[in-house]
Amino acid sequence: MKPPLEGIDSEGIFTLRNVDDTDRIKAYLADKQVKRAVVVGAGFIGLEMAENLHHAGVAVSVVEMGNQVMAPIDFSMAAPVHQHLVQKGVSLYLEEGVTHFQRTEQGLTVFLKSGKTIPADMVLLSIGVRPATALVQQVGLKIGEAGGIWVDEHLETSAKDIYAVGDAIEYPHPLTGNRGSTIWPILPTARDASLPIIWPWAIRRFMKEPSAPPSPKSSI
Repeated sequence: MKPPLEGIDSEGIFTLRNVDDTDRIKAYLADKQVKRAVVVGAGFIGLEMAENLHHAGVAVSVVEMGNQVMAPIDFSMAAPVHQHLVQKGVSLYLEEGVTHFQRTEQGLTVFLKSGKTIPADMVLLSIGVRPATALVQQVGLKIGEAGGIWVDEHLETSAKDIYAVGDAIEYPHPLTGNRGSTIWPILPTARDASLPIIWPWAIRRFMKEPSAPPSPKSSI
């Protein structure tokens, strides 16, 4: 998602949604010799991005509106992650929001609600996504109440032998049975669907060039 903030379309500000985005970010890192990066949003993808940028030798700042990283987990579980980030030299800005961006000859400046500013060569936005369900709706598959792709406990959609996996699905919680669009089901249930995990592979293309993952059959 790209909020309507001033300067958000400036050169050097990226979102990560697919492999093409990954390739563009990686090329920008190399071409512009990026030394400073700001990751806006401290969810799972945001922290993956921060980790890989850090390993690439980039000074990383993470900005998060909440009082912790990885909002779905308890604060007591997130606190050690905060400590680890700081120990690794990552600048962590919690309970902070971005008001606007500005690009000058010296690079990008990220303006925060508190009045603080962060200089950067690159900004990565990881502040939320909406399920991409246009194709699913066109072919008549069921959409869940939360707007994600409806799947059962085996990740099968409303059409027999067609499976979906990822954070666009609406999966029954293993304890409560309540449905919601969430990234949590990806790791524990991917084996049931026999589908490759695309996101970790895409993100790790920052560090190396792995072989392409196999193309799943009858999958979304």
